[in-house]
Parts: sequence; structure tokens; C-alpha cells
Amino acid sequence: MKSITLTINADGTVKLEGGGFKGKECDQAMAFLEEALGLQDAETKKLPEYYQAITQPQKQSIGK
Repeated sequence: MKSITLTINADGTVKLEGGGFKGKECDQAMAFLEEALGLQDAETKKLPEYYQAITQPQKQSIGK
């Protein structure tokens, strides 16, 4: 399941964390929140999921 968690700390710092995304899919999902919250220059940390390949379903032809 894909999710985005937004945490606003008492000191005003904001943390966004995405889960269930792979690769650039996460960047795209987070972009609108980063822009809306003014976090364009925020530090990012890529989790291992980010580096996993996105697999496409394979098509298989049966007979001709």
C-alpha cells in the first residue's frame, strides 16, 4: 500500500515520509506537498525501496 506521512514537530519542522513507492514514483507523489508546504529545498533521504526497480507485467503470446 502506498502512503505519505506528514509530521509537523513542535519546533515547526516538517517531515514527509513516503511508503510503498519505488523509484521516481515517490518523487512525483511528494512533489505537490513539497511545493504547497514550501519545502522545495528540503533535505531528502532515499530509502531502499526507492532503488528497487519498478516491474512491468510481462505479456506472453500463446501460439499463432
